[in-house]
Amino acid sequence: METPQVKAEHRREAEARMDEALRKTGARDPREAYRGMLRVLKLASEPDYDVVVEGFQTSVVRTIVEEGADPLSVWLEFGCGLAERMSPGRDVVIDATGRATSFSPPPSWQDLILHLPSDRRSKGVVIGLPPEPTSAQQASVVLLVDGRVRLQQP
Repeated sequence: METPQVKAEHRREAEARMDEALRKTGARDPREAYRGMLRVLKLASEPDYDVVVEGFQTSVVRTIVEEGADPLSVWLEFGCGLAERMSPGRDVVIDATGRATSFSPPPSWQDLILHLPSDRRSKGVVIGLPPEPTSAQQASVVLLVDGRVRLQQP
């Protein structure tokens, strides 16, 4: 069984690897958005929040540190699972032209990845946003996440 100190050491290592991957690629960092999602989940369901936090140790930290997996892909998959826990639905990848395809791992930091809840009254959630989204990808976010049907004029 791991000690809290080892867990903290692994967590620091996983964070350092993620920071390095972000620096090397120029990818957007999804962690702050996921922290916000976790805060919402905690208010909505403490048991679901506990499951996600417990799973974080395995799905993110161990996978990055012990298996040497790509930190960006691991974090994006964690985001998909977190969004699903918050509101069941499906994950899609929106290409540069705005066409949606079903998400399948491994995720890429260069893709627009959205979680679309099954409850049609719920808005979509951005799981991954490319560094420079195309106008079609931006329009997808405006419609599916923001819930607006018109782009704001500059």
